[in-house]
Amino acid sequence: MHADFSVNESRVPAQAEHLARAGASGVFVTGTTGECHSLTTDER
Repeated sequence: MHADFSVNESRVPAQAEHLARAGASGVFVTGTTGECHSLTTDER
């Protein structure tokens, strides 16, 4: 997220790589924790 709480889309690939290297077999985007409630419907 940027300081204004907008999604920092440029960081998504690096985050995905980090999760894959850590052994994650999947992700649940905008799950029950995190920034889901800060996002607009379009951002989700």
